Amino acid sequence: MPNQTADSTSTRRTLLKALGGTAALVGVGGASSVLAQQSDTASDETESNATLSGWTSIYGGPGNTRYAPAASGPKDGVDLRWIADPEPESDSDYSTPIVSDETAYVGARKFYAMDTATGDIRWSFSAAEPKPTQENPRTFSTPATDGETVYVGTSHPDALRDEMPHSRVYALDADDGTEQWRFQREPPYRDGVQEQPSYYAVTVGDGQIFAIAYTSLFEHLLVAIDAETGEKRWSTHIGNLSIDGTHGAPVAAADGKAIAKDEGTIVAYEGETGEVAWTFDGATYHFNADWPLAVADGTVYTSAVRDFDEDQNRRERDYKLFALDVADGSVEWAYKPDIDEPLQWGSPRVDSESVYIDYTPLNDLGGPESATVAVSRADGTLQYEGAKLGNVADDVIYTEDAAFDATDGSQLFEYGVSGDDPALYEDGLFFGGDRVFALEPRQGQATLPEPEPPAQPDDPAANPDETPDDNPTEEPDADDPDACKE
Repeated sequence: MPNQTADSTSTRRTLLKALGGTAALVGVGGASSVLAQQSDTASDETESNATLSGWTSIYGGPGNTRYAPAASGPKDGVDLRWIADPEPESDSDYSTPIVSDETAYVGARKFYAMDTATGDIRWSFSAAEPKPTQENPRTFSTPATDGETVYVGTSHPDALRDEMPHSRVYALDADDGTEQWRFQREPPYRDGVQEQPSYYAVTVGDGQIFAIAYTSLFEHLLVAIDAETGEKRWSTHIGNLSIDGTHGAPVAAADGKAIAKDEGTIVAYEGETGEVAWTFDGATYHFNADWPLAVADGTVYTSAVRDFDEDQNRRERDYKLFALDVADGSVEWAYKPDIDEPLQWGSPRVDSESVYIDYTPLNDLGGPESATVAVSRADGTLQYEGAKLGNVADDVIYTEDAAFDATDGSQLFEYGVSGDDPALYEDGLFFGGDRVFALEPRQGQATLPEPEPPAQPDDPAANPDETPDDNPTEEPDADDPDACKE
């Protein structure tokens, strides 16, 4: 195993432990780091490639395409590269990693930067508040990065109660975890209720951070924050929680705009001002209003309906897959299979040639006419049925447990392990869940060792609640009953 290097100059609490009973703590500048458990075949180092953009948000990048054009993942099989569990004493799940510049960033009760080749922790960061609980221990959501700074929100259901501390969005130096700024919204009162936000999704685009929160009023809130200063630029409400109680997806950012599903339709906001650039002349299905849309090369891909009767039952409307011009929302093409009944559509995945999406009849969910298809990005024509849904790189679709040929949907191999759809970076697959692990190319399948929590070392916690004087905090306008509504 190669020597561990620790880059952080942070003085925050870094109680970190290795998986498998080995605690290797090396302090540099007040930081602690820990070695991950590696497989015998793990590479000692990964060559840097400055042209790689990385997997920079939960869905790959600011466009939510789930496509990694610079990655070249396994083609024939996998083996375990490394596995790590920095918090074996807790029941917390780790967020889906993002990966950039040979570092994987993952959130749990604390936030971690991990070496992509070894799994060693380069630095960690503790949020001031809210504190995790046994019921929902995760504090940090999946982050996003621009390569120099990592932006991450804190999310916790207890933060929706008036007496709980507020959630925040943090900007951390990607190299050493130093806090650059923190954004905390002082919630206004509406109808006697304080509108507490809890941040769970961030998107980086054109000098802004677009953070999505759900609030104590069961609404979605979009906040645009200056990426350099942490000052709020604008904010707006974008609808209520979906009928199944799920939270909204991150917005897509492209061409200076933030594109979101908003109040039953699709709205593009000017990134700097929050002014509405365009609104789609149609509607989205209420059940999947929180599922992400995708933007690639000036085109928005999403399911929606046009030319419908407002009094018509939503389950009877003719929903299709649309390609919209990101500049003005005009329709480039629309696709629907030759099925004479309304459909519910999933979330699109978009690579250089195709849009991959699933559908099912609204009146027979999961019925025999349900399918997953690949549709041409160029003109919306059907390429083939039987596609798979996952994250895409180099003509391979990587799902939670197997890899498939993107050109015809045929299975290439199974991993031998499973998790959420992996983050794709260089030739590796990176997973969150109950532990963090990475797979690399090799013939065969991977196996994961049973967790062996190490003894907890003594590491007194630094006080994470010290807030720099220049950290921006949004103050509510006393004259405005909804200070955050633009």
